[in-house]
Amino acid sequence: MNIQSKPDRLPAKRVKPNPIDPRARGYKVVDTDFHFIPDWQVLRKFLKEPFRSELTKYPPVGGDYSPQYAIGLEGTGQETMGRAGTAAEVLKVMEDIAVETVILAPGFQRPQSMFHPAMLTAIASAYNDYLAAEVLPASPRIKAEIMISHRPDL
Repeated sequence: MNIQSKPDRLPAKRVKPNPIDPRARGYKVVDTDFHFIPDWQVLRKFLKEPFRSELTKYPPVGGDYSPQYAIGLEGTGQETMGRAGTAAEVLKVMEDIAVETVILAPGFQRPQSMFHPAMLTAIASAYNDYLAAEVLPASPRIKAEIMISHRPDL
């Protein structure tokens, strides 16, 4: 049936089950695309000089992309379940949505638009150092992709 042919029918709204059905906790769910977005001021502490002094905000170009604008629904995009930027926040989201293991993906959406290879490499290094020092030791259930420079052509 074509929804558009019946104007009195609207598409269903996306909802986040709260609380999660207890039966869901019986499964071992792995979230392989958990967007991890540390607070910039925390991540900045892991930047090496001279980049820490030079880069005072992130992203240095444009605005941070959110797919919510393309989808047009509130509560969608990379922060659907909230914004996790610390190990404690990741563990809380895992509990809230009944996920056994997560694989953190760098939530920074704009590194590919940076045309300063040394700065991009420094940001990737700071992100990876933060993961290794502060996030991964919190739980063996937290795994992560590393962030690498996408700009080998520069």
